[in-house]
Amino acid sequence: MKRSFLALASLAAIVVGSAQFTARQAFLSAPYKYAVDADSMARLDMLDYFDAGAKHSTPTMLGDRASITSLSPSRLDLQIDSIYFVSYCLLPVKGDTVIAMLETYALPQLDSRLRIFSREWQPLPKAWQAPKSCANQPCEYRLQGDTLSLSSSTSKIYLWNPTKRRFK
Repeated sequence: MKRSFLALASLAAIVVGSAQFTARQAFLSAPYKYAVDADSMARLDMLDYFDAGAKHSTPTMLGDRASITSLSPSRLDLQIDSIYFVSYCLLPVKGDTVIAMLETYALPQLDSRLRIFSREWQPLPKAWQAPKSCANQPCEYRLQGDTLSLSSSTSKIYLWNPTKRRFK
């Protein structure tokens, strides 16, 4: 009887613990085309180096060097060489989570691209439409807490806030 209770308690802990989707899981489960040209082994290496506190970059399939610069349950930041940065951010939406992939190039000024995916990495192209003011000029996305914002040289527009639970 005691063993049965312990087995059920252990199973419940595993189910509850696996219910939370994290940025680490999103990064590891990303299809290759959304994983900064890093195969699954390179991504595991990056996480191992980061977890060990090592300042080491991992080669990508294109010969670049990539490293994780920060990691939290809802966000993972990568730096690829010195000009390309990628963030995998988990954003709440109606009792679920979407993955926001922010890609930023450090050109003479920062230029960003945002793509939104389901937890299964299915693109959600209608989840976000860039404003026309960003069509012909560099724009930068930033994430502070759960608020995602877009800045251009002419305007700042807030895109996502979990209290509204929708995109503008």
